Amino acid sequence: MFDRAWKMGRARPFCTDASPSATLGVVSGRRRQGKSYLLEALCSATGGFYFVATEATEAESLRQLAEAVADHLTMPVAPALRDWEQAVDLLLALGREAPVLVVLDEFPYLWASSPALPSIVQRRSVPAGCNARVRVPGPPSTTGPPPRSGGSPTRISRSGCTPWWVAPRRTAREYVGGEAPGGADDFDPWVIRTVLNPASPLFREARYLLAEEPSLRDKALYHSVLAAVAEGHRTRGAIARFVGRRDFALQHPLTVLEDAGLLRREADAFRPGRSTVHVTEPLLSFYHAVMRPE
Repeated sequence: MFDRAWKMGRARPFCTDASPSATLGVVSGRRRQGKSYLLEALCSATGGFYFVATEATEAESLRQLAEAVADHLTMPVAPALRDWEQAVDLLLALGREAPVLVVLDEFPYLWASSPALPSIVQRRSVPAGCNARVRVPGPPSTTGPPPRSGGSPTRISRSGCTPWWVAPRRTAREYVGGEAPGGADDFDPWVIRTVLNPASPLFREARYLLAEEPSLRDKALYHSVLAAVAEGHRTRGAIARFVGRRDFALQHPLTVLEDAGLLRREADAFRPGRSTVHVTEPLLSFYHAVMRPE
């Protein structure tokens, strides 16, 4: 493989992780960039299971998956899969004895014909000792709903099995495979390895926090408002000057961000009737004050 050392370096630890639980990862990017080739090579090198989805109905996709599993395990007859709950259990069972890489290529095709698939994965209990390393590569739409599917965007991150998908805000460690700084001296390198690493889910998490809020329609305006607050502009007038809008025009976006739980107001103890605005999510503050300007 040519010029894929960094990508292979990120993928190998995922495939060989010895932690006693299943993990889920996502590979995304433009088409014809070699995602499938890289993952096929990983499966070939590690004895993993590789399945590429096609545009098909749910019933046909389940049959294709069952036949692929039977071929992988040299089973004489393919199992009959009646639904995706049974199919997910079958895939997780592949890692019952030892860590195994499971690749579901072109995952958006499966999602498009089975809109409930992400929630099925989320709620399935993981068998004890499951060590499946599940990868769901696909085009950039992997990180959002397939066309015409409706609903709010779903994020896929590398994390423990419970939960894999959209969930309330969690600690940073759950987005980086449990990796924690080795000490005070390792904190800055840890930030570079995780928060500032394009291969880490944390790198884009701040943007997804806004993307998953259906009430935030003008994303550009809301990002600018959050950037103003993160940079220290705490009053409505100061925020308005920062974003280039009239003072009164910011009442609605500020209220929407408060209702979404991304901003909070604090009364000014020294000036009655005045208040200041603060970002509630530290990751958003870090993104808008540090990452976004760069």
